[in-house]
Amino acid sequence: MIDAVGEAQRALLVRFAAPEARAGFEALFTIEREVLTSAARHLDHSVAHARLEFWADELRLTANGSPRHPATRTLLAQSLYFGHSPPDLQALCEVAELALARAAYTRREELDVPLAAWTRALFRSLVLFELACAARTEGCDPHALRGPAEAFATRAGPVVRELELLARVISHAHDGNVYVVLADPGESHELWQRAPLAEHCRRVLEDRVTELRAQLRAVAAAADSGLRTAIGSAYAWCALADQRARHTLDASPREYVDARFDPLRRTIAAWRAAVACRRGRIPAALMEPA
Repeated sequence: MIDAVGEAQRALLVRFAAPEARAGFEALFTIEREVLTSAARHLDHSVAHARLEFWADELRLTANGSPRHPATRTLLAQSLYFGHSPPDLQALCEVAELALARAAYTRREELDVPLAAWTRALFRSLVLFELACAARTEGCDPHALRGPAEAFATRAGPVVRELELLARVISHAHDGNVYVVLADPGESHELWQRAPLAEHCRRVLEDRVTELRAQLRAVAAAADSGLRTAIGSAYAWCALADQRARHTLDASPREYVDARFDPLRRTIAAWRAAVACRRGRIPAALMEPA
């Protein structure tokens, strides 16, 4: 559910975050990885359900302020230190359960469910945690920024996640999950397992990625400089998602494979976005035409 490029992006977000936020970010991403790995294809079904049962209980305990796992304990401690309420990540289990079901999506509303659940649990938690850190270390007003931050997370999160999933749409289809809206349940997975993609699938993929890039720019432009400064890591994630979207389009109708210098390019993109946001500016990558 989180591939090597996604892991690399998250590592860069930790690296270029404010020093005070890094431990919390790392804990958050560790929890995400552990929960979503429960839906991995190689796992026995009984093992997957046992893992999900453990994490459902652990995330419930975390939300109630009594976690047991090292990552959830770290995240709770960091949240309380910055005056932030215990994060509620329970929707991550919903995401993993849907992936484990290997369901096809025939309506947009169905596909929006896992995207919204991931956003609610992961992206929103990162945004609000970063805002709490900024309030403590930089003196920004968290009450004034809370509403705009919530709105940004709600709009940007599903776009970031969908772009991640579409970048590996063929691989996900081989695992039994197709993260596009199918016109006919009968076409389910087979068409999306082929490399290169058939012409119809290629057009669907490219049109959707282009649409999502435009949405990302609209979200980025809507926030003011104060919010960009406070939640720069979330903006940097948007910039990295856009970079990966461009790679998806470049490689279509096949999946993009990291070129020799792509790790360096990702690092530079994350650094530039972080610097731009600290200065209250929109990252340049999100100002270019989609």
